[in-house]
Amino acid sequence: VSAQVNALPPTRHILVYGDAEARAIPDRFKITMNFQSVNLDPDLARRNVESNVQKVLGQLEAAGVADDEIVATSLSIDTKERYDQKAQEEVFVGTEVSRTLTARFSSQKELETFLAGVKTSKELTISDVSTQLSDEPALRAALREKAIASSREKADVIAKAYGARIS
Repeated sequence: VSAQVNALPPTRHILVYGDAEARAIPDRFKITMNFQSVNLDPDLARRNVESNVQKVLGQLEAAGVADDEIVATSLSIDTKERYDQKAQEEVFVGTEVSRTLTARFSSQKELETFLAGVKTSKELTISDVSTQLSDEPALRAALREKAIASSREKADVIAKAYGARIS
């Protein structure tokens, strides 16, 4: 058995939407770095990645990033192959070891200090820098309240225009 329920109530009603907007300047900066090494010696590839991670962790500490603002993934190990056009086959290149690290900076200055000292390469890449607001939940709550007030005001104006009132 199925039943259809109307989305609109059977009594008189007014449908309104509230709106609210705000401007905010991001005050948090998140960076994602990728570490990768390919070598026929898997242990050498692992040591290269770990060495680069430790170096970057030292640079993050020097830039003022707190330990709880840094997240590093576990090592990922896989085979690396390339396609040889002449032989028309996949050719083994070595073992690829990779790891990703994200860090969140509490100021643009900290991020700039860090970036000034980082040297990217084929083994260390920066894949993303994004901005965030430290007080985003509070801002969302304030905007929700403004949107609710806006919708109530619109409903009141429309109701008065039709000689009704909002209860």
